[in-house]
Amino acid sequence: MIEFNLNKYIKYVKSKREVPIEDHYIEKDYLLSQDIYPKMLYKLQSPTINGPTSGTPGESYTYTFTSTHPNAEQISYYIDWGDDSNTVWTSFQDPEIPISESHIYTSERTYTIKARIKDKLGILSSWETLEVTMPRNKNIYRPFIQFLEKLTDIFPIFHILFNI
Repeated sequence: MIEFNLNKYIKYVKSKREVPIEDHYIEKDYLLSQDIYPKMLYKLQSPTINGPTSGTPGESYTYTFTSTHPNAEQISYYIDWGDDSNTVWTSFQDPEIPISESHIYTSERTYTIKARIKDKLGILSSWETLEVTMPRNKNIYRPFIQFLEKLTDIFPIFHILFNI
């Protein structure tokens, strides 16, 4: 059985800031009541992130976020896309319902998507991450292909020889 330290929790409420309590995290300004602290005897698991791990800049990609809650209470998701555009906390919903969010990356580089959940008590999970790469289109053969195209225009016999 997990032991709960009520003195640490009271210190948290007095300080009114986010501090770890055992393995749990509480959002600031959450008030202490007899109804709250027995429910804190659990740890939220990080959500899972599913979606493409590479793509093309400028295209929309959809990612699915799923999680569970030990008491089947409603949860909210926070998503950090890794490009300075964050999704605000989603509305609370049942944990067994996955959410899907779309995002467009505009630059060619590697991004790290981070997601976490919280429940209505303000308990936060740790972050889950997924790396997404928007690679550069390196077409090193393009100049050679352009040369062949011009060559076939100059010498039509190459159309027949190379079946172009």
